[in-house]
Amino acid sequence: MPSSEFEFPFATFALGKYEELLVEHDADVVRRLRPGLTRGEAERVAERNGVFLDDDALALWMWHDGDALADSEANGWHGLPGIAAGLSFPSLADALTLARRVQSGDAYRHWADLNGMDVLPPLDAAPDAIAKSAREISQFFLPVATLMGEPVISLQCIRPEKASMIEFGIYLGSVDRDLRDTHRWIFTDMLLEWLHNVKSGYWLVYPDGQLRTNQYWGLPGHDGEQEVKEKFAPFKFETKNGVYTREANERFRAGFKRYAGYLDEFEREYVLKRRKQSDGA
Repeated sequence: MPSSEFEFPFATFALGKYEELLVEHDADVVRRLRPGLTRGEAERVAERNGVFLDDDALALWMWHDGDALADSEANGWHGLPGIAAGLSFPSLADALTLARRVQSGDAYRHWADLNGMDVLPPLDAAPDAIAKSAREISQFFLPVATLMGEPVISLQCIRPEKASMIEFGIYLGSVDRDLRDTHRWIFTDMLLEWLHNVKSGYWLVYPDGQLRTNQYWGLPGHDGEQEVKEKFAPFKFETKNGVYTREANERFRAGFKRYAGYLDEFEREYVLKRRKQSDGA
């Protein structure tokens, strides 16, 4: 979903805080992250692939353009764990290649027909077909984190004029099936969840410097066992004619804050930072 005026800079702020936390834990990925793209560079890459980018996607790839050792076409779609535990963080160009490979295939095309979704131009599409897609496409799924070249976390990019009834921007799992069977998050809330996972020890930087799920987390006698059970309990949402509404979004946010109480801490720090910048201007 396109971010609000507040959420775009807050996403950038949260990504920066997450990077600081990974540096503190000596995660190897922070030494491999590429410099971020400018807005113009990101938008040109998207246009060449027949798509647009919403604010969430811009915030992420303007922060860093992926991991230099991530899954990529150049290394056969194998890479090292990146910013999410056990998963690889692709460059924007690689993410768009994956998106076009998956979302122009037969399995996705059948699913898209059933769900009224757009289909991206195939990798061998003619330039005029790509240009037409960039003008007409209203939504698509952009991989944020992958495993051996398969999207595991995807961002649903939606044009602002199409986003009034769609409140969830992040999907976990396959995007070639009914979305009602797929876990959903709001982008900024997912970033706060990443922070929480590292702070709580649910994600651990191992001696080789790679970020993975802590294999001992949740075992009897381990601190936080009950928290894990509660945190990953299935969420239930009501829908209106099968569509997740703004009201459902607000209920989700309320539920998220139950186990992410530090949200207020980051918001306060962000507001103070903005206030200091304004005072110094």
